[in-house]
Amino acid sequence: MYFRCLVGHATVIAYLHRFGLEESDTCSCDGNRDDINHWLFQCKFNSTASVYMMNELATLGVPFPQSQTSLLYSSTRNSSIRKTLWDFFKRARRKI
Repeated sequence: MYFRCLVGHATVIAYLHRFGLEESDTCSCDGNRDDINHWLFQCKFNSTASVYMMNELATLGVPFPQSQTSLLYSSTRNSSIRKTLWDFFKRARRKI
């Protein structure tokens, strides 16, 4: 899952919509475009996991707002950020 997010191939609704596998590219939680950024930071289905992740990243000194691209690439150089992301993936209620 981590590597799919890193390279932009995570099976979020917007990605599936590109290939005609979903009728819409929006998330059912709020009607916003369901891309990796939404899934990591905004999806109401993942709100508990997102808050935990953002608090953990704040203790590591990671500034917000953060784009998923910069967060994912910084995790390739920082094992603490990578561990925090792995914890998010495990805690997320909505799997991709």
